[in-house]
Amino acid sequence: MKLNLGCGKDIRNGYLNLDIVPIEDADPDLFRQHDVTNLDNIAEDDSVEEILLLNILQVFSFKHVFALMTHWITKLQPGGVLKIVVPDIYERALSLMSGQIDVQNYILTTYGHHANDHDYVKTGFDLDILCDLLSDKLKLNILNKHCANGQIVIEAERPNDG
Repeated sequence: MKLNLGCGKDIRNGYLNLDIVPIEDADPDLFRQHDVTNLDNIAEDDSVEEILLLNILQVFSFKHVFALMTHWITKLQPGGVLKIVVPDIYERALSLMSGQIDVQNYILTTYGHHANDHDYVKTGFDLDILCDLLSDKLKLNILNKHCANGQIVIEAERPNDG
């Protein structure tokens, strides 16, 4: 099983796509309206091959991110992969200060578009903060990490020994 958490309208084949906001006429084999903070009735522990987190981590407060990620990682099978994309708060600030983006663009990309009650940002990450969380605190193996176009992209693996 592969999970796409907080998918919004980005419904991907090969994944069970979950979002708290309903999607009208979505294929129930691909999408479920579900609060992703608790996956206990979605997946057994150690059963998920991959978890995709595309621009969702920042909608949770930083103090809750560790607990959420700990819960999600328990669902990963040993050797399972966590794929994360989040805005790079450091790069966004540099882009604003250098004039590459205007204030309105910065506000929308930093704090959310507010398209619904769940589309707002509570925290930010840079590459060092996220890598520290994943490798030092959550004990995942970082497979790939890079920054591109104001986004942090990381793939991390749950170790086979736990």
